[in-house]
Amino acid sequence: MAVPPGTPGAVGLTALRQYWSGQGYQVVNDAPGQNAQLLTEDGDTGFRIGISVRAANFLRLAISSSCLTLGYGAGRAGAAAGAGLGARSL
Repeated sequence: MAVPPGTPGAVGLTALRQYWSGQGYQVVNDAPGQNAQLLTEDGDTGFRIGISVRAANFLRLAISSSCLTLGYGAGRAGAAAGAGLGARSL
């Protein structure tokens, strides 16, 4: 799904809302307005993806999943490496 360049954020959110709903995601948070936000979740996996529109039409993408782990600090990084996951930064 492609949103054309230069498309206002609200129009992009509408297109993403339709696309993610069509893919089976449930809408968790849908806040319209100047700082609009849309957060969806796959009920089977808990995978979440969301987008928010900020000042000057900057977009922020947020993703969360139970299978994504960030190694903050030596303890967690070491535990992740020991589990074969390796410490990674995004």
